[in-house]
Amino acid sequence: MGQLERIYKIDQMLRRRRPPSREEIMAELEISKATFKRDIEYMRSRLGAPIEWDRERNGYYYDVDGDESNAYSLPGLWFTADEIHSLLLMNEILEQLHAGLLRDQLQPFAKRLRELLAHSPLKPEDLRRRFRILHAGVRPVVPELFRTVSQATLARRRLWIEYHTRSRDAPTERDVSPQRLIYYRDN
Repeated sequence: MGQLERIYKIDQMLRRRRPPSREEIMAELEISKATFKRDIEYMRSRLGAPIEWDRERNGYYYDVDGDESNAYSLPGLWFTADEIHSLLLMNEILEQLHAGLLRDQLQPFAKRLRELLAHSPLKPEDLRRRFRILHAGVRPVVPELFRTVSQATLARRRLWIEYHTRSRDAPTERDVSPQRLIYYRDN
């Protein structure tokens, strides 16, 4: 039985009326004391599970401070270490392509991914050192404009834009209906 399956089973056991003891959890999952400790610690530190020990009832439980609406639930999305590295690499590539373009939106996600990799031998910092994208002829992109255009594209809204034409060397205004954003030649 893998760790993911054990964590789901421990979660189910902690939701029972009577808190399960360490021995009950170990017997039901057929695991050692060391594995039990690792799984509980993983759930506490990496998944934010408020697992507590009740000496009187001799068992483990989720501490919700008496408020059932504040009940803990396992995260719904699970990634392997390789998948997390791939997602962090994608984030790093986006950051290198246009620094800050989606930083505000992606920063909380990337922070959570880095936390998940805290105990991995491969460190997220290695991505920045070992992967580099070199640009040729890149024009700066204003994050606020990108956000406005991308939202209009997704919402199928029209935009009134003003831009500078090189051929006439003059500002021009136009009403556009963005259909698709294309990343073309580093621009």
